[in-house]
Amino acid sequence: MLLHSGELEADEARALEAHLAECRECQAKWERLEPTYRAIAESAAAVQPGRSDRRVRAVVASVLAVVVTAYLLSDGAVEVRADELLARAAAAQSAHSSAPRLMRLHSAEDECRVTSDASIWTVLEEGPAVTDATFCNSIAATLGAAGWAPHDLLSVETFQRWRAGLRDKTDAVEESADWVQVTTSTNEGPIRSASLRLQASDLSLRSARFELAAGGVPAFDVERSAEPPPAPFEPAAPLAEAPSSTVEPAIALTAESDPDVASELEAKARLTLHALDLDANVLLDVDRRLDTEGEPVVRIWGVVPTPEIKKLLRERTAGLSGVQVLVVSEAEQRREERPVPWDGFHEAGPALALDQVNALFKNDPHGRQRFLSELGSSTRALAGAARAREGLHALQAEVPHSELASELAVAAAQLDQPIAVQLERLSKWLQPLFDALDQGRETSAAGAAEPPDSQTVERLSYQEALEIYTLVCRLTLGASPQSGSSTDLARTRLEALLAGSR
Repeated sequence: MLLHSGELEADEARALEAHLAECRECQAKWERLEPTYRAIAESAAAVQPGRSDRRVRAVVASVLAVVVTAYLLSDGAVEVRADELLARAAAAQSAHSSAPRLMRLHSAEDECRVTSDASIWTVLEEGPAVTDATFCNSIAATLGAAGWAPHDLLSVETFQRWRAGLRDKTDAVEESADWVQVTTSTNEGPIRSASLRLQASDLSLRSARFELAAGGVPAFDVERSAEPPPAPFEPAAPLAEAPSSTVEPAIALTAESDPDVASELEAKARLTLHALDLDANVLLDVDRRLDTEGEPVVRIWGVVPTPEIKKLLRERTAGLSGVQVLVVSEAEQRREERPVPWDGFHEAGPALALDQVNALFKNDPHGRQRFLSELGSSTRALAGAARAREGLHALQAEVPHSELASELAVAAAQLDQPIAVQLERLSKWLQPLFDALDQGRETSAAGAAEPPDSQTVERLSYQEALEIYTLVCRLTLGASPQSGSSTDLARTRLEALLAGSR
């Protein structure tokens, strides 16, 4: 106000003007309150010399009323409250919290989990929930290009820096008995709105919410993931008990539980999945269990892509007495997590080839996300197809004289092609990483990887497909110190498996 009315000394005015030119936050405040300062200066100038002190006091009182009213009606009071809350929350986070290893990002329809070091976006498509990598990759590409690391999403300090750098912003503070929420909205940059929800008792950060300028990305919430502590990868065991919401009454097999009948029923179930192109889905499996009467039943359980496929699967198996169909769609799985026949990758620590991955995609966060997504989808599809083929071969051996034996053999042979495709895709996507690992070494691999031959495809077992998946994850996602793998060992073993050398 003193600057506007000309009451500052010349050097003080120059210093203040220089600060306003450099400080975006103060400049934004000045632009918002400048009309009020001008009104005050004009009112003060209206007081003529010689008037009574009573008249002067009346004018001053009216001016102060204008100032107070303008401040309270502006965002000033809210901004000060937001500043205070964020300062206390940042101190609380610095003293008592650490960056989360895993974070859950979710909107009304989509969900994924993200893990990171201090600067690397790594989207985990694995875990107890079915995740949507496209959703997370879009967020990663937008915020990564703006310099946001994953841990910044749950960092009060980063929120403060972002907010302080905005020329035009609107703050809002909501308070309840349990929580306090600070929201800042703006038309600048990739983030249109960001909110931090704090615990009312100690102002510890509970969650965050973001709205991005990028089209097609819905508003999403961020919170620490509730996943269990990381452990070395092991294939998931079958369900002890299926969720009650999805269990249908078990129907006992006939012929006094003849094992040949059970084998033939499982064969029909697997052939049904094969006909629907679902047998290579790593989130879907077939097993045998006992019903409440001690009779064996065949169970198809896990996750299918859509409700329409779920309905079609039920229709195709309706005539198979003794088959339980315990499946949910991906959307249902996102709403309520259920056990699935795939445990994913949970090792902690930096990726074995982290430096090489970073160098390959130094200025291309979108390319990096596509690289990791392609590796993830290919390794899972490979494991699913290998598991399905192994199951078909095993059933063929159980019913060698049945008319189903030839159908099982044909179905198993037809899975050779998708296995070959995934092996070739993996070789293609891993080649740049292998080349980067070879740089600076006296000896290196001999050129580009060759497409897998028929023997490699036919001999690949489910356990070897799982090993390929685990090694790829250790090289690109992370590895625990107890994994027993070095970069060289993991790369050498991975190349051997892809080339068919056991």
